[in-house]
This record gives sequence, C-alpha cells and structure tokens, in this order.
Amino acid sequence: MDTFKNYCRDDEAFFFAYIERRYPKGKVQRRTTLSGYWKCSGAEKLVQDEKNEVVGYKKTLVFYWGKTSSATKSRWIMYEYRVNPQAFTATATSMDEGVRARMESYVVCKIRYPKTHNFISNNPES
Repeated sequence: MDTFKNYCRDDEAFFFAYIERRYPKGKVQRRTTLSGYWKCSGAEKLVQDEKNEVVGYKKTLVFYWGKTSSATKSRWIMYEYRVNPQAFTATATSMDEGVRARMESYVVCKIRYPKTHNFISNNPES
C-alpha cells in the first residue's frame, strides 16, 4: 500500500480499472495477475440512491495467490463498483452506443488489506 500512501488511508486505496474481457464479445472478465487472481465472493449487490433507484453495482472479490488448481487465499479484498447506464434516464435515449460502451468498460475499485487475523495461513504475504 506504500504506492498509494499519498492518496488514501493506511488500510485502503481507490483506483479506476479498465474491464478486460476474457473473450472479445463476452461478459466474463479477466482478473488474473502475474502472482494470482481475483475471485468473486458472493452475489453482486445493488447500489441505490436516496430514491432507491439502482445507480450501480458492487462486487466483492478476494485475491488468491498462484494458479487456480493450487491457489492460496489471501486477506486482500477488493470492492468493484460499476455504473448502471440505465440510471442516466435523461440522456439514456440519446446516449451514443460508443459512450455507453466506454461507460461500461471502467470500474472504480476499493482495495483493502484487513489487519485482523481471523485465520491462520501459510500465505506468501504473512
């Protein structure tokens, strides 16, 4: 987290990320890194405004060290927020498909490393 120390609190950071698709026209996202991968944990949740209208969606992901066949769960947690293009009703009808596609291509991520030790592991990070 030292990389983000000027932009966040000690235990969390926010950043924008481009959604990389596993297949060009598919919905499955690619969340692999050189040292492991991010795996969804639980169901996607709705983000609502004060009128209970859905303005976005939130996914919770956990980082696993290594390949899927022999991965070790880490304590790193990421919350991925994406906008609901339908929430922009004033511009939705006139919204260009290119604008909509770009809007759906980015997410805001909140990454954190909990300081509590609620399990024992032989992670490379411990």
